[in-house]
Amino acid sequence: MNMMESLFAALLDGSAGEQSVPSADTDAVIHPEDNGYYLYGTLHSLQVSEAAPDLSYTIVFTSGSTATDCSFPDNIRWPKPSAAPPAIEANTQYEINIEKGRALWSSWAADGE
Repeated sequence: MNMMESLFAALLDGSAGEQSVPSADTDAVIHPEDNGYYLYGTLHSLQVSEAAPDLSYTIVFTSGSTATDCSFPDNIRWPKPSAAPPAIEANTQYEINIEKGRALWSSWAADGE
């Protein structure tokens, strides 16, 4: 079962890790848990703490009118060619999937854009 299949199965059966939906315009610190799904509204900042390399988790958030300041641990491997975390832009929604230390991400215009 791939990560997306695992995530959807966990969401359907309620076994997904922590889910958090803080109010808009806030800061978030994540201490990742395996199969964690972290859903946020608009964030000013996002900090992901170092986690074991065999964990899988998903982070979803919106960058508001000012780009969200993000910090990720050094042990996450990002896709080439940059091999670096995404450059976070204002008024954009992000989904970042970490699968055993490897990251994939997607972004799209925030609602109303």
